[in-house]
Amino acid sequence: MTEPVFSIIVPCYKHAQYLPEALGSVLGQSFNNWECIIVDDGSPDNTEEVANQWVQRDDRLKLLQIENGGLSNARNQGINKAKGEYIYSVDADDYVMPDLVKDTLEEALKHGADIVQFPMKFQSKESKYRQNWTVNKYQEYTKNNFFTSNGNTWRMMLKIE
Repeated sequence: MTEPVFSIIVPCYKHAQYLPEALGSVLGQSFNNWECIIVDDGSPDNTEEVANQWVQRDDRLKLLQIENGGLSNARNQGINKAKGEYIYSVDADDYVMPDLVKDTLEEALKHGADIVQFPMKFQSKESKYRQNWTVNKYQEYTKNNFFTSNGNTWRMMLKIE
């Protein structure tokens, strides 16, 4: 088997109820050369059981269990295991659109970009609150001004190097 081009990291802590929707959206990607590393951050609920059910469905899904160390630690542990050239971290209570991987890879290759930031839509199931953010143009940043103005890891694809 060839190495995946894209690694999707899904850190989880007490997200068993949301995980099926997130993983279903990952499995629904139109680009197929990816791996998904589910990082169970010491969840006291049945996150491990739910994740294992999904891992058995598709060999691109992998489960990494760690002691609880927080969200950043869980992401970093997943990144350390990633084999893809590009990474994306999706929160376990989110879902992604079917062309996310394909579209972000196309943009990265078209522009020679190390980071591709993309639009997202916030929608809460508990309320009718909805917020849309869109990014409609290509923009170059320096290292310093990018990280001071764009801190949301769940809406950007990064070249792993």
